Amino acid sequence: MIPTNEDEILDPVSFVKNFPSLDAFREWTKQAETINDLRSVRDAFEKAELFEHVTIIQVTIDEKIDTMLSGLGFETE
Repeated sequence: MIPTNEDEILDPVSFVKNFPSLDAFREWTKQAETINDLRSVRDAFEKAELFEHVTIIQVTIDEKIDTMLSGLGFETE
């Protein structure tokens, strides 16, 4: 199982080597259980200055929030 929180991802630079491509990393982010998990991971990647990965994580966070809001009847862009 791939770690999903900042405590388990001690070295984001090494961690990203587990993925053969950015698309594989993107798919992993979609499997995160909570938005808070993604936020913790995003913060760890931001500290490591892996900004391309930070952007992917943030897009996934935004998509999950949009999905939740639309499920509650709110319109999203």
